[in-house]
Amino acid sequence: MSADATKSSNTGIDCNRVAREEILESYVVGRLTEQEREAFEEHYFECARCFGELQAVQAVREELQRTGPGTEAQTVPPFR
Repeated sequence: MSADATKSSNTGIDCNRVAREEILESYVVGRLTEQEREAFEEHYFECARCFGELQAVQAVREELQRTGPGTEAQTVPPFR
Protein backbone atom coordinates (compact mmCIF):
# COMPACT_ATOMS: atom_id res chain seq x y z
CA MET A 1 0.00 0.00 0.00
CA SER A 2 1.31 3.49 -0.71
CA ALA A 3 2.48 5.98 1.91
CA ASP A 4 -0.68 8.05 1.51
CA ALA A 5 -3.03 5.10 1.64
CA THR A 6 -6.52 5.82 2.80
CA LYS A 7 -7.98 2.57 1.54
CA SER A 8 -9.81 0.59 4.16
CA SER A 9 -8.46 -2.83 5.04
CA ASN A 10 -10.84 -5.66 5.84
CA THR A 11 -11.05 -4.20 9.38
CA GLY A 12 -12.94 -1.12 8.23
CA ILE A 13 -10.21 1.23 9.46
CA ASP A 14 -8.73 3.77 7.08
CA CYS A 15 -6.61 6.90 7.51
CA ASN A 16 -9.65 9.18 7.52
CA ARG A 17 -11.28 7.20 10.32
CA VAL A 18 -8.02 7.11 12.28
CA ALA A 19 -7.88 10.92 12.17
CA ARG A 20 -11.59 11.56 12.62
CA GLU A 21 -11.98 9.27 15.65
CA GLU A 22 -8.52 10.02 17.11
CA ILE A 23 -7.76 6.30 17.03
CA LEU A 24 -4.01 6.82 16.98
CA GLU A 25 -4.03 8.91 20.14
CA SER A 26 -6.38 6.46 21.88
CA TYR A 27 -4.08 3.60 20.88
CA VAL A 28 -1.01 5.28 22.34
CA VAL A 29 -2.67 5.87 25.71
CA GLY A 30 -4.34 2.45 25.81
CA ARG A 31 -7.98 3.50 25.50
CA LEU A 32 -8.98 1.15 22.67
CA THR A 33 -10.82 -2.10 23.18
CA GLU A 34 -8.92 -5.24 22.23
CA GLN A 35 -10.87 -5.46 18.98
CA GLU A 36 -10.21 -1.79 18.11
CA ARG A 37 -6.52 -2.19 18.98
CA GLU A 38 -6.15 -5.26 16.77
CA ALA A 39 -7.95 -3.54 13.90
CA PHE A 40 -5.75 -0.45 14.16
CA GLU A 41 -2.60 -2.58 14.34
CA GLU A 42 -3.65 -4.43 11.20
CA HIS A 43 -4.19 -1.09 9.47
CA TYR A 44 -0.95 0.61 10.50
CA PHE A 45 1.18 -2.39 9.56
CA GLU A 46 -0.16 -1.92 6.01
CA CYS A 47 -0.14 1.89 5.98
CA ALA A 48 3.14 3.80 5.94
CA ARG A 49 1.34 7.08 6.69
CA CYS A 50 -0.33 5.87 9.91
CA PHE A 51 2.76 3.90 10.93
CA GLY A 52 4.90 7.03 10.59
CA GLU A 53 2.42 9.14 12.53
CA LEU A 54 2.29 6.50 15.26
CA GLN A 55 6.08 6.50 15.56
CA ALA A 56 6.11 10.31 15.82
CA VAL A 57 3.42 10.40 18.52
CA GLN A 58 5.16 7.67 20.50
CA ALA A 59 8.48 9.52 20.27
CA VAL A 60 6.89 12.73 21.58
CA ARG A 61 5.16 10.86 24.38
CA GLU A 62 8.40 9.12 25.40
CA GLU A 63 10.25 12.45 25.42
CA LEU A 64 7.58 14.05 27.58
CA GLN A 65 7.78 11.14 30.01
CA ARG A 66 11.59 11.32 30.03
CA THR A 67 11.70 15.02 30.83
CA GLY A 68 9.37 14.48 33.78
CA PRO A 69 6.75 16.70 35.39
CA GLY A 70 7.29 20.40 35.80
CA THR A 71 9.40 20.96 32.71
CA GLU A 72 8.60 23.34 29.89
CA ALA A 73 8.46 20.40 27.46
CA GLN A 74 5.07 19.47 28.82
CA THR A 75 3.52 22.70 27.58
CA VAL A 76 3.48 21.28 24.04
CA PRO A 77 -0.05 21.46 22.60
CA PRO A 78 -1.84 18.14 21.95
CA PHE A 79 -1.17 16.32 18.68
CA ARG A 80 -3.82 16.84 15.99
